[in-house]
Amino acid sequence: EVLNSTANAIANYAQKPPGLRDANRTQILAKVRQINPDWQEAGYGQRDIAYRNWVNPNGTGAKQIGAFNTVANHLETLQQLGNALENSDTPAINAAINFFKTNLGHPEVTNFNTAKQAVSSEIVRAITGTAGALADRQEAERAFSAAASPPQLSGAIKTAKDLISGRLETAKAIYETGTGRKDFEDLLPPKVKSYFAEYLKGGASSSNVPKVGEVRDGYKFLGGDPSSQSSWQKVE
Repeated sequence: EVLNSTANAIANYAQKPPGLRDANRTQILAKVRQINPDWQEAGYGQRDIAYRNWVNPNGTGAKQIGAFNTVANHLETLQQLGNALENSDTPAINAAINFFKTNLGHPEVTNFNTAKQAVSSEIVRAITGTAGALADRQEAERAFSAAASPPQLSGAIKTAKDLISGRLETAKAIYETGTGRKDFEDLLPPKVKSYFAEYLKGGASSSNVPKVGEVRDGYKFLGGDPSSQSSWQKVE
């Protein structure tokens, strides 16, 4: 049982392979290759570096996950505010505005429009830096600009959720490609899992990860991490 557990962890690049002096090395590695025929011992180091990018708070991957969490909280609170305004529920309106001010760090929020602007800026922040970001950013900004009243808000929020779900899908594909692991959703905060649950069930598609040389929004992908600006070159 212990051997199988160890082999599973190694096969998914979650654990370092056994050393040359390990008495069970041959048996463990044989089991590893049964579980994952594509496993490569030499690849563990690079996979581990890629993984740390997602769990180290200063890593670009970890920051992206943090941005998803921030957006989920903002969108949920904005929806609550919209519902309260539509129902003329003054206590609920005040509660939502206070939540924006104190819990979400937006002291400037005093009404529907300022709340909408705060959420729009967080969506832009979550999308910026990922492949295809420009078109998604513009679509999100248009949707929230057009939402002139609480009843129109649901459509804008649906648009935002669709766009962010695309970013989640891309992030998952990048994570799996870079780390060799299949546990991306384990890294997501509870709020992200619950708020985007309907989208996460579908899984990620590697088609969202750009190919080397592919041009998106006027920039050519050079390879590496698509969320890094250094991986893109402006097409003249």
